[in-house]
Amino acid sequence: MKKRVLAIASALSLIIMLSRAQPLQASWPDTQERYDVYYGPCTAGPCLPGPQLVGRWLLDCDGSFTGWGWEPDEYPDYSYTVVTDGHSCSPPEY
Repeated sequence: MKKRVLAIASALSLIIMLSRAQPLQASWPDTQERYDVYYGPCTAGPCLPGPQLVGRWLLDCDGSFTGWGWEPDEYPDYSYTVVTDGHSCSPPEY
């Protein structure tokens, strides 16, 4: 009897939690965003002149994030990110 009551209580708890969960709403960007990641400070050894591009990422209109190299904010002590807006994600109006 104790196992049955525990199973029913667990099932009811699960139903209540799932019924109160809000559906995921996609948050698509208004424009494409390009993230250029630069290696900033030179702490030791021979330093290269100027900031070095170490990653480039694109947040596309469908929410996908593709690119190469260091990710934005992957190494916050050694890099900084420049965000540039690209073309609009909405279809052109005629």
